[in-house]
Amino acid sequence: MKNWKMVICAILMLAVASAGLYALGGRSATSGEPWRVSRSGFNPSSFARAAANYTISILTISFNGDLIAANHPALDRLQQHTGYRIRLEYVLNANYNEQMNTRIAANDLPGLVVLTGNTSPIMTAAKSGAFWDITEVYDLYPNLARASKDVMNNISIEGRYYGIYRERVMARGGMIYRTDWLANVGLSEPKTLTDLYNVLRAFTFNDPDRNGQQDTYGMTWVGNYLGPFMDLAVMHGAPYNFGLRNGRLTPWFEYDEFTQALDYSKRLYDEGLINRDFAALQSGEWTRAIYSGRAGWHMDVADEANRTANGLRNNGFITLDQVNAGEIVWVMGSVANSRGQMFSRAANTGNQGYVAISTTGARTLQDLHYHLDFMDKCADEIGQNLLNNGAEGVNYTRNPNGTITTIPAAEIPNGWNVVEGWNQFRTLSDKNYTGVLNPRQVRQEEVYVENARIVVVDPTVPFQSSSETWQARSSTLSQIQNDAIINYIMGNIDRAGFQRETARWYSEGGTQALAELQTLYDAARR
Repeated sequence: MKNWKMVICAILMLAVASAGLYALGGRSATSGEPWRVSRSGFNPSSFARAAANYTISILTISFNGDLIAANHPALDRLQQHTGYRIRLEYVLNANYNEQMNTRIAANDLPGLVVLTGNTSPIMTAAKSGAFWDITEVYDLYPNLARASKDVMNNISIEGRYYGIYRERVMARGGMIYRTDWLANVGLSEPKTLTDLYNVLRAFTFNDPDRNGQQDTYGMTWVGNYLGPFMDLAVMHGAPYNFGLRNGRLTPWFEYDEFTQALDYSKRLYDEGLINRDFAALQSGEWTRAIYSGRAGWHMDVADEANRTANGLRNNGFITLDQVNAGEIVWVMGSVANSRGQMFSRAANTGNQGYVAISTTGARTLQDLHYHLDFMDKCADEIGQNLLNNGAEGVNYTRNPNGTITTIPAAEIPNGWNVVEGWNQFRTLSDKNYTGVLNPRQVRQEEVYVENARIVVVDPTVPFQSSSETWQARSSTLSQIQNDAIINYIMGNIDRAGFQRETARWYSEGGTQALAELQTLYDAARR
């Protein structure tokens, strides 16, 4: 298998089933656009059971060319579990988008296709009928119906769904802190924004490391990623990037809560509770202060907590036993604002692309049903874990507490340790078994669940790729906004100066982009 790494050709194919595609001929649907399926004309229970040799062909991603073996037990078990034969075709990740464009142009797509995102060619192809529009029917399948509407919106094209997302944690934000410092300054985990301010102040001025010197501060910010400010703005009650006022999209800097977050952040800066050089610091240096014992708080993603613990261990501040016991470093989610409300920013769009059903590989409504049925079974507990973890007893063992232990590669026969790329067509991951977690990691998973209940998303995400002005000007608009935020926090401009910068945001493309986004938003809801 290692020889695959030397192959230069872009497409790597692996045939894992002997039967060819089972086609019924002639595409049909119940709307004027035949790929757009109406719920009223589609009933999963009305279709005959698939023939025993019906094959689901899948175009998916390989990162290094070490492909899952054709006789791997996980592959065999997934075929048994779903009731379909499976044929996999791999394309190296480095060439994936280029090859996808070529395949679309040649009308050469199998039934299931992994799409890494809504590029312009993908959007054009989808709106022209290359993929089934499953907006009205995907939730007729019980496992697919669990898909988050927020994330489905984020993969949509002008409000229509052409696949099921490849799930990633969306509400991933977390605040990591030193529990020993918190105890040393006599405070508890903060519950409100005021409490958070008090903790950061104590971490700066109350000698939290007990070395007799004032050489610490609250937390580090970096200028090229204002994630902490974004989180604080949402915690204060501002929308994320854009909000809705009486159905009109409105930039978040037009909200009073955004201004409150600006003033809160400026106070942190003025009092030295965040690093004074943050505007010049890059994201690669973001964790240096907390890893080296200079800062005690970090606003980023919840899964940074265990990396922080190991960073402190590498610098001699804590032991391996303390890392594994979940000591010294802990993680929490959001805090309440002055109105007692709690919100968490969507740290990402909750997906890494999606899996679409091609109208050339699945030509009829019955074919569409078979492919949705296959995806539905891949999204249940058995399917998710076959795709993500491999075969039980071969790649992992189950523990009494429901976690799993990965079997070392050297102990796995027949090259079955290789499952690279096998999970790339997995969609949902909410029933996936996890490895043994330390208490800190358990808390991290709890934070994700808590965040999901209070997550705030950007309502323009599904429409940004369709707005010509946004595509052309978004980088400039983001830079204007970020520079204004930094300069206000540092005291280089006052409130009037910030307002002048927002006026420039509008004049340099914001007004036109907003109009286009509004038109797309309105059209999707008609």
